[in-house]
Amino acid sequence: MNNVIKHIVLLICFIPLLSFSQEKSRKFIIDIGTDRAIPFATVTNLSKGKKWVADVNGSFAFYTDSISMTDEFLFEAKGYSSKKMPYLLFKDTSLIKLKLREIFTEIILEKIKDLENLKIGDRHKINTSEGIDLNKEVAVKLLNCDTLSGLIENINFFLYSFSGEALEINIYKNSSNGFPGKKINDEPILMMPHGNMSWHEISILNWEIKIPEQGFFISFRPINEGSKKSSKLGVFREKINGNTYVNEGTSWSLTNKYVPAVYVNVKGKKNPPQIEEDN
Repeated sequence: MNNVIKHIVLLICFIPLLSFSQEKSRKFIIDIGTDRAIPFATVTNLSKGKKWVADVNGSFAFYTDSISMTDEFLFEAKGYSSKKMPYLLFKDTSLIKLKLREIFTEIILEKIKDLENLKIGDRHKINTSEGIDLNKEVAVKLLNCDTLSGLIENINFFLYSFSGEALEINIYKNSSNGFPGKKINDEPILMMPHGNMSWHEISILNWEIKIPEQGFFISFRPINEGSKKSSKLGVFREKINGNTYVNEGTSWSLTNKYVPAVYVNVKGKKNPPQIEEDN
């Protein structure tokens, strides 16, 4: 009986220690120059092979009992210099600061030098009673009617409603059959929408995406974590058939829906129209 009591006492004493070892540590990845959060930065524990993606606030968390002081971490974000350091060097701070890649910034500035602020598409009147369900990846075709050349600066879109962890945006080339073709961005463009029934804007200038001459597609897909609520992309009031495309998994299909409320800002220039001369 005495042995049983001793084991119970030892177990009770051990439980607080176990709870303490399971402490969760939260860190934030920010821009060293502005102290602003860097959303969706990636964090890799190179020693353990574990990877995290920070949220829209640059935040990520882990249990301290799964980390060793000598574990080496790698912090990465689009357009920033990566940082590698052991856990020992950042365990007592909640902030990890990354620096914009100077060469990257200089290249961008050089490319947009002397370019105009232009648009493909515009803000038309919004239909407040309709929306396009985002239960699958939905794409809208944007035609480069003015033969613009340059870089896509911002993507603007209207969200009727949103439910999810984040919104994934992709850009596709216009294929020979008029459907979305090869993906242009090498990684998904992720953002956290700020509300429903409102316009949203995301800057993608750092992605250095050139405007395809033959037009392009912008697609939207919510990343849901067990959410049963639906997300809807806003639409323009004017109904135009044949402008919405849905990814069925292995192929795209054309649907007769309202035009998705999407347009882009461009850092570019208008090219003179090509004139064919008669021989």
